[in-house]
Amino acid sequence: MEYVYSVDSAEGAKLKKILEANAYDKESFSYVGYTLKESQALELPPGKLVLHFRTDDAALAQKLVGKMTVKAADKLKDIEAKGPIDEARKAMIMKGLEESEIKSLAEVKGADKDKVSKKIADEQNSAAAGFGSIFG
Repeated sequence: MEYVYSVDSAEGAKLKKILEANAYDKESFSYVGYTLKESQALELPPGKLVLHFRTDDAALAQKLVGKMTVKAADKLKDIEAKGPIDEARKAMIMKGLEESEIKSLAEVKGADKDKVSKKIADEQNSAAAGFGSIFG
């Protein structure tokens, strides 16, 4: 199955950090493979980055999407479960966690999803054909 999401370009660094994390983990974007492109290159309105990935494992896809949608408050609960934290430190941690949260994440659906999927497939096929002609 194909999955397509967009984020505001301003949050691109946050997204790239998630995409590049744990590259050798079987439950990582790097392991599954993904394409990240500017929306304008995919004939969508400018100002966004578009993430495309494929997997037939729906549970894995849900875990990957979950990595992008985890909320700062949920992360803080996990930290607090490890031991008590004073209020000043908690506020500092929360501020840092909120700064890493991707707020503009949106699933791309319908005709736009189809357009993205087709353009990326066409690019991959062209690249494979070009590579084949080098060694052909």
